[in-house]
Amino acid sequence: MRYARPRVIFITLALTVLAASPALCAGGVTEGALSVGPDVTIYNLSGVNNYGDNGGASACPPGYNGTCRGYSVGTDSCNIGSVPVDWCDPPDGTQGDCRLTTDEFHPIVATNSDHSVIAQNLYRLKNGRFEQLGMSFLKHGFVSTNSSNSACVWNDDGTPNTSCVSPPAGGDQLGLGCTDFYGPGLNASRPMGRRSEVNAAGASHPATRTGGETDDNYDQRIVVAEEDLDPALNAGALYWMEGHYVVRDDARAGNGLNNASYRPVVVGSMPDLDINLTGSTIREQPAIMAWQAIDPLVEIVAVDRRTSFTGEAADPPATGQTYPDYTVTERFYAARRVYPATSGDYSYRYEYTIYNMNSDTSADGFVVRFPAATNIGNAGFRDVDHHSGEPFDTSDWDIEIDEPNGRILWTAVDMGADTNALRWGTAFTFWFEADLPHIDLSQSLDLFKIDELAMARFESLDPDLFADGFESGDISQWSGR
Repeated sequence: MRYARPRVIFITLALTVLAASPALCAGGVTEGALSVGPDVTIYNLSGVNNYGDNGGASACPPGYNGTCRGYSVGTDSCNIGSVPVDWCDPPDGTQGDCRLTTDEFHPIVATNSDHSVIAQNLYRLKNGRFEQLGMSFLKHGFVSTNSSNSACVWNDDGTPNTSCVSPPAGGDQLGLGCTDFYGPGLNASRPMGRRSEVNAAGASHPATRTGGETDDNYDQRIVVAEEDLDPALNAGALYWMEGHYVVRDDARAGNGLNNASYRPVVVGSMPDLDINLTGSTIREQPAIMAWQAIDPLVEIVAVDRRTSFTGEAADPPATGQTYPDYTVTERFYAARRVYPATSGDYSYRYEYTIYNMNSDTSADGFVVRFPAATNIGNAGFRDVDHHSGEPFDTSDWDIEIDEPNGRILWTAVDMGADTNALRWGTAFTFWFEADLPHIDLSQSLDLFKIDELAMARFESLDPDLFADGFESGDISQWSGR
């Protein structure tokens, strides 16, 4: 039985090939495409805190092995758009203490929910496999400092500008070209908010954090099993931290797809396993792009779903307020790398990672279909498990191999609304070996909160798409279907 999706209308599915990152000018603003409307981004990840393992005495949450640790990462935000971003945090918790004016991008007055929430994630690339190791609860933003930094470049009527313009609502908004600093300690302060309470596509969420478990040092923070970090067990592994902002007016203005940034990190030795930032923050891209940056043979596509919200009431509702209809893009990123097989029984090793950036619809199945019967084996699956009081199930997805029909299928265990679906801000990894090459493959995501017409097909992963001038940058020459 599928979980019924309220209020949202399924419109269309689209595939976008990511050949290369767009050129960025100073401060990370895309050349020729300055943001219009409110647009919060992360221009810097600023530090990592290690909250230890409770002296080695605490067990890991369900789904994690051995001993676990808790981490957090600092995030420096920047409004690169053309109007302020709401950062509402009314001190007395009542309506009317935040922005009271309206404009094209803020058609109703601000409510308690009009502020940012911040997700933090950790990823690893090991032996050609890209995996998410941990994730945090959500830090709810409050009181923007509206500081200046030359790295924050905003759209000054079509011209890049590095000044910070103090917003009309003061600390209840992030002004044009202004920054706000949330250090790793602040981003780990508890109680934090559950991800399950947030629709990242429309960026609706509660006005206040409800928190979760706080018994262990790792609770609500980025939970990671020590065995996934121990250098003695992970020779040659590479790691990245990621921050991701979700803001209501930013998402509804169509600017919610550049809110994640990542940065490489290095892991220290046992027993402390401290994590330290290195290199530079890669702005406005999720960490899954690091896999392709390390290995150009990794293929990545964006799978977009246009979703309409109709007649939505303000959240929480205010007398006489209804937000106008709007449409947003829900996005998954699908990444694939094909290697020679590791065993003599097969010819090819397939590695997939699917990252749900902001889709509330989510996914509960993944299928790879070959054009003919083939031998398939050595299949596996890895998710990142919710923890600290999130309601979601943590069961691994079931794997079904159908060699006569050349098919392998991963399916979530049906737990109704609490199914371990591929939800926003998480990445699941799938792998197997087979005899047939990756020609004319079909890869499909089965979406979770809709019953029909819910298959997203990754046909553009086919290698022939990149023939006939892919390197030239002229997409008119591409031979995709």
